[in-house]
Parts: sequence; C-alpha cells; structure tokens
Amino acid sequence: MTGDDLEQRMRGFAPLFKKSAWPILFMSALLTVGLVVDLAFVDTPSFHTDLADFAPDSESSQAHDRISAHFGAETRPMFVHVTKDDGGNVLDMESLVLMDTHLDLVKVEADKRQNMVVQWITAPSILQLALDEKANGTELTNVSDWQEMLELTIDLNQTDCPGDIGKQREVGEFIIDGMLSKDFDGTEMCLWIQSNGDSGSPVVTAKSTLWILEIDPELNSDQRKVKQDQLRDYFTELSADSDLEYSVASLDLISHDIDEGTFDNIATLILIAVGVVVVLLAIAFRSVKGVVFPLVGLSFALIWTYGLLNLAGARFTALEVAVAPLVLGLGIDYS
Repeated sequence: MTGDDLEQRMRGFAPLFKKSAWPILFMSALLTVGLVVDLAFVDTPSFHTDLADFAPDSESSQAHDRISAHFGAETRPMFVHVTKDDGGNVLDMESLVLMDTHLDLVKVEADKRQNMVVQWITAPSILQLALDEKANGTELTNVSDWQEMLELTIDLNQTDCPGDIGKQREVGEFIIDGMLSKDFDGTEMCLWIQSNGDSGSPVVTAKSTLWILEIDPELNSDQRKVKQDQLRDYFTELSADSDLEYSVASLDLISHDIDEGTFDNIATLILIAVGVVVVLLAIAFRSVKGVVFPLVGLSFALIWTYGLLNLAGARFTALEVAVAPLVLGLGIDYS
C-alpha cells in the first residue's frame, strides 16, 4: 500500500469524524471532569518517596542486597540532637534529670504507636543503666549531682579514667564524637577520679548530646514516616515547654518532608507553567483561539496523565513532578 492509497483511505473517515466530533468532545469533557473530581476530592494522590530510590545501582548496593537477604530487616535510626536554649551545659544533672523525665514521656508516646522504638540509646538511659547495675536501681531523678552519681556507680579507689590504648580509646572516641558533641570535656572528671576527689570536678560538660532511637524495622515505610513525624511533633512540644531544645532527623523524616512538600510544589509549578504558556501562546499567535485551544488541550493532557495514573493506583514519587513541565513544554512545541 502506497502513501497515496493510505491518505485516500484516511480521507474516507473524515465524514465519520466530523459527525462524531460533538460526542467525542462531550465524552472527553465528561471524562476530564470525572478525573478532576477524583484527583481533588475522592482520592487525592499522595507522594511516597524513598531516598533509596534515588541511589544509583552499584556493586556496593548489590552486595548490600545480597547480604540483607540473609539477615532480618534493619532498624531505622532516628536521631535527636539535644541542646539547651541558653547554649549551656546540657550534661549538668538538672538537665539530665529533665531529659530522663522527657524520655519517659516519649516512651509512652512511642508505645501508643505500635511500640515503634525498639532500642533507646540516650544519655539518661545510659546513666540509669549504670544505676540499675551498681546502685540497686536508684532512680536518676533522685540523684542530686554528678558527684553523687559517680560515688554510686564507681569505686574511686579502684577506678582510673580510660587510657588511650586499644578498645578503650575506640569506645572513648565514639562517645565523644558520636554520642556527644565535639566540645565534650571530661578532663576535670578524670582529674577528680584520679585524685580520689581531692582536685578537679566530677562534672562533665558539653553543649549537646545525641539520642539514637532505633525504629522497628517491621513497620512499613509509610507507617515509619507518619509515626516518626508524630513523634517529632511531640519533641517540638517538649522543646516549647522546657529550656531543652530537641532537633529530630532521620532518613524517613526527610522522605516524609519531601512527600509533604511535593504536592504543594507541583500545584504551584503547574500554575506558574500555565501562566508562562498563556504568555508565550499570546505572543506567538496573537489571537484568543490561538491561546484557548492549545491551553485546553494541555490542561486535558495534564489532567488525564495524573488522573489515569491515580486511578491505576500508581505510586507517586517526587519524580512525577517532572511530568507537568514536560507535558507543557511538548504542548507548546506542537502548538
């Protein structure tokens, strides 16, 4: 079949399309309205971004996947950076006791959310563990100062500060660089211990401390994001009601914030892009029809693209934001 034959055959369908123009337009408009209602009111799409989706495929990631198959699901750490509003010593006993009170409240909130935290690594819980083992379970809230804390948990006559050798040094570096800020100073405490309390000071100082909360790996991605966001809100309330400042971060929270901002961003992006399209079409065609007809077609294309994806149950990520300017750009070219 030659090109002329094909063209002649297509021309034969012209009368049929002409007769069907209004029904096609009506059905298209009806479908578009239905998709708009679904997108805006019935099943508003939500975005589900996992930062791992953006990681390039590499030998390291493949090796990680192979190893993970032989182990259980990994816990997802949630980090809580604790400071004082006035920038003072966050490890003074008064602050530690307040942290311990807050920790109990946070544990209650976590238990309400399917026991979402499986491991607590915090300054007050570490001190309480030492009291449980060495001081017959004395409560941290009943300890008045660092001197009493040390006297309850160590024997000054038989204890020295860790040396700079072997595993003691590794543990010390982890505590200073990981659990506490780099301005941690325990020199005076070491001097106090070595001199059996004759010199130095039992108080350690630091401007911040870090909590590590291990989140239950059995929770699915969406549950982890929502529950960690709720726990972050609770930490914000604790910060507002005390002189301690809690700053929370995790990969799940980053993904959650990306998802929350993506929907607003895409709506803003579409409005701005449509405005630019109207200006460009007006400059190019200088007629109402030249602006309205392409704009209607572009609007239908965007609504159908996102609407049909939403009806199909597609999983939206931040990458779908790129669809809108792509469709609009192609629409301008074809116009």
